[in-house]
Order: sequence, then C-alpha cells, then structure tokens
Amino acid sequence: MKKAILIFISILMFSFVLIGQEEVIDELMEDSKFEFPYRYKMIGLNVTPLMSKLIPFNRTNPLVSGPYMMSYRAYRGRNAFRFGLGANLSSETFNNNSASLNMRMGWERKKSFYDNWSYSFGLDFFVSGGSFNLVANGNNEDGAFGLGFVWGIEYFFNPKVSLNIETAFYMGGGDDGPVFQFIPPVGLNLNFLIPRKSRNIDEYDE
Repeated sequence: MKKAILIFISILMFSFVLIGQEEVIDELMEDSKFEFPYRYKMIGLNVTPLMSKLIPFNRTNPLVSGPYMMSYRAYRGRNAFRFGLGANLSSETFNNNSASLNMRMGWERKKSFYDNWSYSFGLDFFVSGGSFNLVANGNNEDGAFGLGFVWGIEYFFNPKVSLNIETAFYMGGGDDGPVFQFIPPVGLNLNFLIPRKSRNIDEYDE
C-alpha cells in the first residue's frame, strides 16, 4: 500500500510540473471561433438536479448526479489545474447510510476541434468517502483514494459561459481492497469565467 501511495503522489506531482511550465502558444485554441486569454479561471456548477426538475426524464432521485457538484479550473494556455468537490452530509443521510464526500484535484488539457466545441483529457487524484453518488452505487464507509483518467467535451455559448460533461475511470484502493470505478457522464456542468480585477486587466488580456 505504501508503494501505491508513493506512485500516486509522484504522478500527481508530475502533473503539477506540467501545469507550471511556461508555454508559448500563438493561439490557445486554433480551431475555436472565440479568443481566450493565456490565463483564465472557470468555476462550474452541476446543474443536473435543476435540469431533472425542468425535464424529468423519469428520474427517481434528482440528487443522484455524479460525485461532484462544483468544479474549479485555472488555465494557463491549454493546461489547467482542476479541483472538484461534492458532498451529501446530513443526519438523514447518515441514518440511512447514504452519506458521501468526494474530492478530486489534478491536471487537464483542452483543445478545440470545431467552432464552439472543445474536448479535454486529464489526470485526477481522488478521495471518496461513502459513495460516488451514482445509481446502484454501493456505500463504502471506509472510503477510497487513487487516480482517475478523465475525458470531457465542452460547448461554449461565448468565451465566458459553457456547458460540459465528463467521464472518468478511477483506480485506487481502500481498507476494503482495490477500487475500479467507471464514472459515466451523468453530471451536466454550467461553467462561468471568473472575471479578473480591473488592476490586472493588462495581464488578463495577454
């Protein structure tokens, strides 16, 4: 187990090194119809529960919408540091053994492939307690941790607002043994570009 932890930490540190590298890019996403700054940040909210209220699709529980309810991405060129968090903690969820807490952080690389569309791939370190908040996903009180390989697709309405979905394959371990979990694209995320302060406007436009 100690060797596995060291491998996880080494790969994660390698990902952060990639993020920190300065990279000269003439155009951030050459096939995109929008222009993006070299550095920018986006925050995302999982709107699947809201959409299931407006368009039910016969969903029995709108809260079963994937492990993460909010996300944060800080881009430098095509690379980004990413963070996600989701929780379902209350006296009721503890009583019926459905409480969950999920966190991830890692690296993402994005590339546009046509006008408003882009795809991404990345690597996450994840920690999960309870469950991954998926249909028919069992509750694991001991929790799990490990690495996840992530793929996503994103549609930009304009340079400041987008929708994206992701899928991931998680590998790790916990007190109950190895964990292999496929995360289907059940969460639809609405993303907003975080505006820079006026005193940093020159840096924002680089």
